[in-house]
Amino acid sequence: MNKISWWLSFFVVVSMFFGGCAAVRYDNSSLKGTYYVNTIEIRKETNAEKVRIVYCDSFGTLRFDGKGSIKGNGTRRCNGGSPVHDTGILKYNVNPDGSIIISEPGYPNLDVHGQITANGKIVLIDRTPTTDANKLIMHGIAVKVKK
Repeated sequence: MNKISWWLSFFVVVSMFFGGCAAVRYDNSSLKGTYYVNTIEIRKETNAEKVRIVYCDSFGTLRFDGKGSIKGNGTRRCNGGSPVHDTGILKYNVNPDGSIIISEPGYPNLDVHGQITANGKIVLIDRTPTTDANKLIMHGIAVKVKK
């Protein structure tokens, strides 16, 4: 098991423990502050001649405003290539059960799903082929570091 898989597994177990301790109702104000985020993604890219599988890892920060907007700042590297820096504004909506949808304005079919745990200190992130046919898998975690 590599380090990324180990840490993701660790945070999932810790999140399930802390998230299950009490019934909490969530809303957009449940996410406010700066979170460090790390994701891994495996996707397919198709051109006229062939299909190739691409592995990407990314890290950065997400700054939630508590009202439904996120400022993102991160770096992505695919297949061991050169890192690419990106910034942007995202939107989010939190359901009472703590599930979350993160979207990028202008890209309606690329939503990312998530789950708030540990009373808003951790967000588990997931995108599957049901939300984007070219994404084979995407998992990540965001951990709160600042208010």
